[in-house]
Amino acid sequence: MALRAVADVHSKHPDFVYSSLLPGLRLASTFLRTVLCRSSALLPSVEGQEPLSLFAGMYSQLLHTNRTLRNRFFGQLLALFTATPRANDGCQAQLLRFVAEMLAHLPFTLLEEPLHVVYLINRHVNLHGAALADSQRSLFRALHISVAAAEGEEWEEGVEKAAAAGEPEDFPAAEDRTVEQLLQKLHNLCHGSFATACLLHVKHHLKAAYQVCTRAGCRRMCCACPHHASLVLCACLPPLFSPRACLRACAYGCS
Repeated sequence: MALRAVADVHSKHPDFVYSSLLPGLRLASTFLRTVLCRSSALLPSVEGQEPLSLFAGMYSQLLHTNRTLRNRFFGQLLALFTATPRANDGCQAQLLRFVAEMLAHLPFTLLEEPLHVVYLINRHVNLHGAALADSQRSLFRALHISVAAAEGEEWEEGVEKAAAAGEPEDFPAAEDRTVEQLLQKLHNLCHGSFATACLLHVKHHLKAAYQVCTRAGCRRMCCACPHHASLVLCACLPPLFSPRACLRACAYGCS
């Protein structure tokens, strides 16, 4: 009934869903967490079937067929992960986990849908990954904490080659800064790291579930869903981990 009411408003005002998306996501996340005592963005699933997002019906009926609205929807969701956390918002991490889980389990049926989401995530990593790592190292140096990269550390594709959007901030010595300033900076860096980790889990989930290949010149995929078994499997990708377990690390950050 609620979906029918939203569809009726959407038919008269096509921008309604887009303009109301963020408040609706926040309200849904808060309601589930505080009233129903659950934080999952997934519908209860039948045993043996992959779960679907709470917003699967809205996406399929209102956004899926319109490429412009669909891409604006993805862009608005990804913008949440680059926003600076508000000082009085203690539930931002739970919201990001909720959005990541919801985005990863939308019912994609077109090749360009998961590819576009993966493209947006790669762009986020390229723009913010190197700068985030440099800022973390600078802060640790200011706190006189020795940080040594482990041998054989695997970097997310593109991070090590990404150019920072600006020069990393030079942090003065810890004694020249108040404890509150350092803690606030550390809080912001932890938030940025968690947001990026959530997005990378979404990316790995989509690549595992749809076998999306992002190598140059290759735009094929094979969906693990039996309804899309006719799609061509790309041989460029090795098998990845189970899509069911791909968001567990995000849950640890919210516990």
